[in-house]
Formats: sequence, C-alpha cells, structure tokens
Amino acid sequence: MNNVDPVIIEKDGERTSWGKWGFATLKEMVYRGVVSTTMIYDERPVFDHFRYVNDKLIAGIMEGKTLGEDFFFYLKR
Repeated sequence: MNNVDPVIIEKDGERTSWGKWGFATLKEMVYRGVVSTTMIYDERPVFDHFRYVNDKLIAGIMEGKTLGEDFFFYLKR
C-alpha cells in the first residue's frame, strides 16, 4: 500500500494529516523472525514495525539510523 499518511492527529474533532513527516508505504516484512506490517517513510530513515495483539491493540516499534534507540509504542482502538 503506497502513499499512506503516517501521522494522523485530531484537530477540531476531526482526524487530519499532521503533514510534517510526508508519506509512507506499508509492506509485509519479516522482523525478528515474524511476519509483520512495516511502514517505510518516504522522507525519513525510519521503519515502523506493527504486530497484531488483539482487536483493540497493535504493538509497534520504530527504528531508524538517526533515532539512537528503538522506540516502542502501541496503538489502541
């Protein structure tokens, strides 16, 4: 899936693009031995790897050359 908006914010009660990180592509990739969905940013040396936990939770890790350390996060519905 190409040209996804990687950062969505809520503004005035509506979801909208943050716009500061450009676009990204979603690919199925193997990360640490497990097939995961990976977001590859067009304008930044960063990958976000996502794994399904349950219907309300996705676990993620952001890694990149300029980050120093990996950043763990979760997305909650």
